[in-house]
Amino acid sequence: MTNITKSLLVLAVGGLMAIGSAAAQQSNTSGAGAGVNDPNHPRVNQVNQREQNQQNRIANGIKNDKLTPGQAARLEKGQQRLQNNEKKDMAKDNGHLT
Repeated sequence: MTNITKSLLVLAVGGLMAIGSAAAQQSNTSGAGAGVNDPNHPRVNQVNQREQNQQNRIANGIKNDKLTPGQAARLEKGQQRLQNNEKKDMAKDNGHLT
C-alpha cells in the first residue's frame, strides 16, 4: 500500500471516528453520554475507554499494513453498531449505561 493510500485511509477512518463520536454524543438523555467522561458514570467511562482502545488498534493496523481497507471498514461498521446500541441503551435508562 502506498503512503498516499495509507494516508487517505487513515483520514477516512479518522473521519468515521469523528462522525461516530458526534452522533453518539447527540443524545437527549440526561447524564453522561457516549464519549463523555463523567466520574459519576463509571460504566460509561469504561465503555468509552474500550471504544477508544479499539479505534487505536484499528488505526495502528492500518498504519502498519496489518489491516486491509475492507477489514478496517468492517471493524469501523462494528464500532458504529456498538455506539448505536450504547446510545439506545442509555436512552432507555435515563442517560445511564447499566
